[in-house]
Amino acid sequence: SDFGISASLTAAARTWLAKEGYDKAFGARPLKRALQKFVESPLSMKLLKGDFSEGGSILIDAEPEVNRIVFIEGEKVSKEEEKENVAR
Repeated sequence: SDFGISASLTAAARTWLAKEGYDKAFGARPLKRALQKFVESPLSMKLLKGDFSEGGSILIDAEPEVNRIVFIEGEKVSKEEEKENVAR
């Protein structure tokens, strides 16, 4: 939140990440690596490159047919709206 950006995952992204982060032998332990590989690292690179506006929102979605996560920039969120969303 240093950039004042909020992020949210779609149901499709959650399902896709759960599938990618599950292994029969290890259960959900690989989920952390999947989150780092598919969400944290690519999103960090996009933030550092300035791909997203400060104070905006990012929708994290899945494109399972091409086996990837996509980041969609949304509308700017005011500080008051952000506080309301956190309170929920």
